[in-house]
Amino acid sequence: MSSRTDRLARSGARNTSLVALASLTIAVVTSGCVPDDDATDDGIVETAHLRITTTTDNPICAGTAPFLESEVLRIAEALELPLWAEDDKLDVRFGEDSVAEVCADSEYEHLNGCLRRTGSDFVVASIEVAYTSSHELVHAVRAKNGLWSATMFEEGLAEVASGSNGFPVYVRYPHGEPSVGPVELLGIPRSEFEPVYYIPSESFISWLWETYGQSTLMAFMNDRALSNTDSILSHFEDHFGQTLAEADQAWAIDERPDPSWGAPCVPERTYSLADGPLELSGDFDCREPTVYGAAYFMSLWPMCLDVTDNTRVAISFEAEHGELQVLGREPCDAGPAGAEAYRDKWVKAGNMLEEDIAGCRYRMLVSSQEPGFPATPYTIRIEEIDP
Repeated sequence: MSSRTDRLARSGARNTSLVALASLTIAVVTSGCVPDDDATDDGIVETAHLRITTTTDNPICAGTAPFLESEVLRIAEALELPLWAEDDKLDVRFGEDSVAEVCADSEYEHLNGCLRRTGSDFVVASIEVAYTSSHELVHAVRAKNGLWSATMFEEGLAEVASGSNGFPVYVRYPHGEPSVGPVELLGIPRSEFEPVYYIPSESFISWLWETYGQSTLMAFMNDRALSNTDSILSHFEDHFGQTLAEADQAWAIDERPDPSWGAPCVPERTYSLADGPLELSGDFDCREPTVYGAAYFMSLWPMCLDVTDNTRVAISFEAEHGELQVLGREPCDAGPAGAEAYRDKWVKAGNMLEEDIAGCRYRMLVSSQEPGFPATPYTIRIEEIDP
């Protein structure tokens, strides 16, 4: 289940290029990405392991299916679990109506997604493609392998394993500061496991992964005895060689830097102002593999911008619709600079922004709530200007 309200604002490992993503086999049953009279919200797109639908008026853009298929393959490998047969496709449904229907039994009012059993199989529902769906796919891979344990471990693992290159998950360690620890989290019933508890859960799972390695963590998570909550403490000690309370204390004071799961920046989509003014042009075209989305917005693949020194920039976004975000998410100390320099930049279509910017690395996200038909051009320009 995903109910984190900050998932979409955070922008964790995928090394697959866009060309390779686009080459994955996709069977279009009733096209959700063709601009004709049949492109309605009952469109179905199938991959080797997924059956993708949407209840929104927006189509399923061409980049969506290969992205999700690559995600489920990556997740299964990370979890060290097999995938289901290709003739047994997992239903993945997008849109707020899908979430409302599939997750109707949830005690939370604002749910981003969930995994539910329907009859003899499972269904994933999600309000968006890039973050929530990967979280729920982690749950799906485990559930279809007959695995489930305490909420703390399940939600923490789903958060960490959902991070991929270009879509990182940022984790914070306590570093000696007060925090809800795993011993306390383990005692919280699922019905009372509030979204705020996802943060320390992912932190502890991340710490276990970094400290003991992937194989040790997955041997523990894939131990079928964990379905019996009364045996979790003893099995934790068997796998990690220390009690959960001892691990709790070690995690709380660990001085390692906060990690991100998945590279925030992909080299082929990373640009630098050191090379001169940046200009990027293309089309918002839902039929192209450079565009993904299946719910209330479509997006281009995330990009990054390196700014070498504190400076002032003009940022323009020439387009008929959409928004450009330039977000500071990487650790950075560029020296003395005003609050404006470190502030995130948001530029609506047709607008230009002139602001100070710190010499840091930034994520650039482009999205639009339009359906992507017909294709419309966009141009991003970022250049240094005189103070």
